[in-house]
Amino acid sequence: MKVMVVEGDAINALSIATELRLAGHAVLGPVSSSAAALQLAHAGGPDLALIDIDLEHKGEGIQVAEQLKSDGVISIFLTSVTDEARLHQSDAVGLIAKPFHPEDIVAVIGVVAQMLLGEARPLAVPPALELFQRH
Repeated sequence: MKVMVVEGDAINALSIATELRLAGHAVLGPVSSSAAALQLAHAGGPDLALIDIDLEHKGEGIQVAEQLKSDGVISIFLTSVTDEARLHQSDAVGLIAKPFHPEDIVAVIGVVAQMLLGEARPLAVPPALELFQRH
């Protein structure tokens, strides 16, 4: 799967990207700004975007997810502000609460792959992932 990593923390971003590559996924980024994320998404055509809600400015990742959704890209929020993510659940399929283990991301990618194949709600959801209700 082609996964775009949009993460404001450089260490988290590199850890996530490394885990995804080791698991055989193509990684776009990581990037840490909304402008870079949108540019990369339009150039690279990701299947999934992992988005930190707070990038350069508080809540900026939400606007990135909203734009990507209109472009047909699935997003998952990576955040410590879970209440904020839940308020904007129409823009993403779920959230992974910080702190998390980078290896949790790989399990989450499997769930998204099932969703892309048409499963409305996969049976085995990793504990790190909170799926939002589909609207």
